[in-house]
Amino acid sequence: MSVNDFQITHPEIELVSNLEKLKDDFTLIYFSIERIKDISTFEVNGLKYVQTITELITSRIQQLFASSSLYCMESNEFVLVLAGIANPSFEELKEKIKTAIITIDSPIDLYLAVGVSVSNLIHPRISLKKAYYDMLLDKLQHTPKHNLVPFKEAINNYEIERDLKDALDKGELSTVFQPIAHKNHVVGLEALVRWNSYKGAISPARFIPIAEKSGLINRITEFVLANAVKTLNDFKEIAYVTINLSPVSILNIEWLLDYLEQLFDSTTLNRKKIIFELTEGQTLTPQHWNSINKIRRLGHPIFIDDFGAGHTNMNLLLQAFDGVKLDQSMVSETMIINRQDFISSTIKVFKSLNLFVIVEGIETPLQKNFLEKNTEYDAVQGYLECPPIQPQDIPIYLDSKN
Repeated sequence: MSVNDFQITHPEIELVSNLEKLKDDFTLIYFSIERIKDISTFEVNGLKYVQTITELITSRIQQLFASSSLYCMESNEFVLVLAGIANPSFEELKEKIKTAIITIDSPIDLYLAVGVSVSNLIHPRISLKKAYYDMLLDKLQHTPKHNLVPFKEAINNYEIERDLKDALDKGELSTVFQPIAHKNHVVGLEALVRWNSYKGAISPARFIPIAEKSGLINRITEFVLANAVKTLNDFKEIAYVTINLSPVSILNIEWLLDYLEQLFDSTTLNRKKIIFELTEGQTLTPQHWNSINKIRRLGHPIFIDDFGAGHTNMNLLLQAFDGVKLDQSMVSETMIINRQDFISSTIKVFKSLNLFVIVEGIETPLQKNFLEKNTEYDAVQGYLECPPIQPQDIPIYLDSKN
């Protein structure tokens, strides 16, 4: 065979050719199995694993849509052709096809990016491009920004994500609580997640960013929330528990609102006993602020955490937050020696705005004595008062305060 006799075929050419032959109206569903290439890249038997998962997903989709034709465009991209559907509900079709990935046994969470178009456009090829573009938009809306990293780091990140998903499935995470001591002897707690994997303890600073990128952060937040509510039910002396919220989690807030409704339907706790923290310096969009207001309307206070580490607009601070946690850098021994007036005046301003003030990172008697004699703070948190403790040790701490 000469080079001139050799023809390269492309799935798009075959698909468009077949669409041109259709006499009835049709609908195209262009979908991509996202994150599946990570499995083929980083798992030892990744290609075999991917083949099994892909066959299962596509089989489910063909069962969901009878009398359909399925075309593989790339390794993880497919087009489903539905004949005879003239005016479909795009959103209903998207939700229906996405059910095919539920309960899939995968080492990491996968999702489907989906685009839909119909045949009443100029040409079948235009319909196909419209569905493809719609799929890309869906992908961009659900995919966090991923910066390229060296291969070894990428492998480590993948393994942490895989193991974290497995740890969540098996209930291997735990929650510890660091006391927040008020001047009037009231006690609050901050809930902190911990992970002791089979490889040893993994720092939240390592696994939380990966959880945010992969979407596992919502499950971690639910886990910490459930433990916080349990602790408040077990120890009535605790005034409240604070919980860190990731900006990633509140871009789409409905999952959290639904989970909070579920939690508080089964308890008589006042919603003010669960306080959410957002770290200063994190980029917040109008969508974030809208979510924050929805949480506050439910009755949950919002505190800004690590104040002093970023640049918060004072007007937003007054409108959107109920309290402030001063970053430890603002009350370091160096600051106390050289900037006493600044610390005192900063706290005084916050109190004039009717904000609750917690000072973090109190580790020495010098810091504590200065605050007591020179400021109007409400509470302190730090290793001088108490390090993070296990739930079973909370009664010991409470007894020591009494």
